[in-house]
Amino acid sequence: MAFISFMIHGYGGEIVLGKISKKAAEFWQSDEMEEHLHGYVFSPEWFEEENPNIKIPKYAQIGVWHDLEDRGHEWGADERHAQLTISEVSDGTWNADHVRDIYYGSLMDFAVEHDEVDIIIDECHPDPKEYTFVGLNSEKGTFYEGTIEIEGEFDPKKVSFSSMEMHNDTLITEILYDDEIVDNAGGGTDGKSMSFEIIEPWE
Repeated sequence: MAFISFMIHGYGGEIVLGKISKKAAEFWQSDEMEEHLHGYVFSPEWFEEENPNIKIPKYAQIGVWHDLEDRGHEWGADERHAQLTISEVSDGTWNADHVRDIYYGSLMDFAVEHDEVDIIIDECHPDPKEYTFVGLNSEKGTFYEGTIEIEGEFDPKKVSFSSMEMHNDTLITEILYDDEIVDNAGGGTDGKSMSFEIIEPWE
C-alpha cells in the first residue's frame, strides 16, 4: 500500500452564470449605468450607501454577483495555468512525512506526457436565447489538496481529471485515481481581480 498526495495550484477562480431579464440588462448596459455595474454587483448595500443619488429600479436590483448562479457556479484552477504536484507520503494525515517526489509541473503537460490520462469535460455556457450575467473572481494559490491510499506502485495512467468549461474558461474540479475521487481537503487562494459582464442573446 502507498499514500499518494495530489496538489493543484496556480491561477483560477470562481465563475458564475446567471439569467437576468432584458429590462435589467438594458438598464445596466445604458451609458449612464454601465460603469456602475461592477460596484453594484460587488456589494449592492455598499453601492446604495455610497451613491444615494442613484436610484436602482426594482427590476434592475439583480443582487450580489455570487448569487447570480442559476445557470452555473464553479470554482477551481484554470487548466491553462494549473500546476500539478504529485508526491508519495507516509500516511493519510495532514502532517504526513514526504517520502518521494513523483511529478511537478504543468497539469496539461502531465496529461500530454501520459496520453491515456483523461480530462473529462462538462460544459456550462450562456443560453443563446437569454441575457446572461457572467461573474469572474480571479484567484491565485492552491485549489486542490488530497491524499489517496493505493495498492501497488503508482501508475500515472490511472490519474484522470474532471473539468467544467464555463463560458471562456475551463476549471479543473476533481482529481481521480483508478476512477476513485481524491477528496479535496481544500487549499488557500488570494483574490487577484474581478470582472463582470452581460452577454446578450445571439439567437
